Amino acid sequence: VLDDHADSMNMPSLSKSEDVRTILGHTMPDRTIESCAVGRSILVNVLGSIWPPSKLTDSRKDANLPPYPVDSKDGHVYPLKILEKSKPGYVVVSIGWNDIKCCFARSRDPKEVRRMLRENRFRNDLDKLMSELKSRVKKTILVFPNLPRAVRMNKMYMLPTMKDMQTIASDAFNHFAFVAKKYNIPLIDLSRTINPYMGSLYRSDDPTRLSTKA
Repeated sequence: VLDDHADSMNMPSLSKSEDVRTILGHTMPDRTIESCAVGRSILVNVLGSIWPPSKLTDSRKDANLPPYPVDSKDGHVYPLKILEKSKPGYVVVSIGWNDIKCCFARSRDPKEVRRMLRENRFRNDLDKLMSELKSRVKKTILVFPNLPRAVRMNKMYMLPTMKDMQTIASDAFNHFAFVAKKYNIPLIDLSRTINPYMGSLYRSDDPTRLSTKA
């Protein structure tokens, strides 16, 4: 599992049964589920590496979850190196939300966000990641992230209006659709699967995170 927000499950207030790997393990008991996910990751972190901040490592420890699979030399997580070693049959990749969210810190204008994603080589990095995965695993499943929950306090969470968010998501989805078609890999679109107006599907403390009900 390469997921840029799996750590949303790694909170002391949540039970072990709500851990992503545990949930998948219940549905696929005959398979071993491994996670290379580190919260707050962006595309370049999956292509390269990321150093898990102490806040996240502490939350994992408090939740009695396995430690991050860090490299013993520098403490970084190298997702692609881990895949080379473990040689999994399937890889589920949910990435890109944090890349988009970084743009929100600078502008909530859909046109500006589109420009920043283009300048940040969003599609090129996504394309490169799919190419790297294609050469390492038998099957890759790409997941386009869900939209945040529709809330009134958008600015508090550094989010644009829902209308602008839908425009931004549509633009970003085009990049995912392009690489999915290019590499002939399945694409799951959570932005059109999860209803952002159904608050029960989201965590109460963060409108960008899904609850286990989803």
